[in-house]
Amino acid sequence: RGAAVLDACTKNGLSAIEVPASFRGTVQEEAAKVDATLLDLEKREAVLMSDLKREAERWMPAVQKLSDYWNSLTQRYQALGRSDETERTMHTRFWVPAKDAARVQKKVEAISPNVALTLSDPAEDEEPPTLLENGGLIRPFNILTELYSPPKYRGIDPTPLLAPFFFIFFGMCLGDAGYAIVMLGTIWWAFKKYRRIPMGVKDFITLFAFSAVSTFAYGVVSGSFFGNFIDSFLPFLVPLKNALMLVDPMNNPIQVLGISLLLGVVHLMFGLLIAAYDNFRQGHLVDAIGADISWFLLIVGLCFFGTGMGGITPPHFVLLGKLMAIAGAAIVFWYAGREKTNLFGKVVSGFLALYGSTSYLGDILSYSRLLALGFGSAVIGMIINLLGSMAADIPYVGWLIAVVVIVGGHIFSILINILGAFVHPLRLQYVEFFGKFYTGGGEPFIPLVNTEEYVEIAD
Repeated sequence: RGAAVLDACTKNGLSAIEVPASFRGTVQEEAAKVDATLLDLEKREAVLMSDLKREAERWMPAVQKLSDYWNSLTQRYQALGRSDETERTMHTRFWVPAKDAARVQKKVEAISPNVALTLSDPAEDEEPPTLLENGGLIRPFNILTELYSPPKYRGIDPTPLLAPFFFIFFGMCLGDAGYAIVMLGTIWWAFKKYRRIPMGVKDFITLFAFSAVSTFAYGVVSGSFFGNFIDSFLPFLVPLKNALMLVDPMNNPIQVLGISLLLGVVHLMFGLLIAAYDNFRQGHLVDAIGADISWFLLIVGLCFFGTGMGGITPPHFVLLGKLMAIAGAAIVFWYAGREKTNLFGKVVSGFLALYGSTSYLGDILSYSRLLALGFGSAVIGMIINLLGSMAADIPYVGWLIAVVVIVGGHIFSILINILGAFVHPLRLQYVEFFGKFYTGGGEPFIPLVNTEEYVEIAD
């Protein structure tokens, strides 16, 4: 009989479960007991959490101080472990920035008359760590170089070179004056509320403040203020907005595409000139002309020729472009095959090298993302405003729903578009720009200092 019941339950989608032997009452009675037990456990948990919070408030400051103290001691003894010592002496070597050498020497000599400090410049076969010493407006951009790789000690610091391009590219990718105002307001609030911000974090925030300035400027000249918010809700400001517009990505995207590609050519050719300078600086004259100047002449010459034929630039640019392109192609052809021993090898190498010009075309087209991202930001803003205006037509609560949709939608748009406006210009720096002249590979200079994460040492 029991088997028949189980079989009937199975056919009707029911399944048997095992219950503890302690369950003696009805389902309702046992469920009430379980609920009472859960309530009792929640009360006990609340008491325990309160006790833990009280103990944490009591002991956490001491734990934080000890953490900073022990971390500092760890780094100090690790540095001592790299020293040579006998029973009576200890010898250690370390790097110090030239500007701090006199101060370090004074402090070391003040310790004891038995301590001697000898200063010397790095030897040719030594590779010192790299300390980026850009100040003022350039220092916040150091983090972009450090995210990729610090330059070698004797290499070129690319930070001042990439800073103006990243500044412009970020503004074009986000491209909304309203979003820029929100960014600047948030940054101002953060600096006002949190007075003691670590220098690295402060520089990173300042980088976004600079980027917000470029975003505001491009938003004004492109007529984007929270998308088309002015056109949709503040029509009396439309004449002022239109008077300040210089480009119109929505109605004339080809214009912005041309500007984006022009910036790409300038960016890439600037990278080639930096590479040529670096080769000249190291005495590699043939490499500077054959690997860098030649491609500069070829690409710029083709651009002059094309714009001249299209009527964009004066007609005499056509001849100038031809001469530059021919000269550049000839140098590329010669440079690629100069080490081949037979004529066939020289010719094949030359043609293969010229075929590499297609990679420059791909690199230049990569800058079309400046149009795409700015266009996407504007379109998302327009859609949010459209949804808000549609919600406003709902009786009674429409205005409240519209405010929620517009404010919430634009906050989401700001966050997602800031991410894109940071990542994609950074890609243009790391792949297209750095690929022309920069390799990195340096070791960052990490000074031996007290490591404070929770404690701030005033003196």
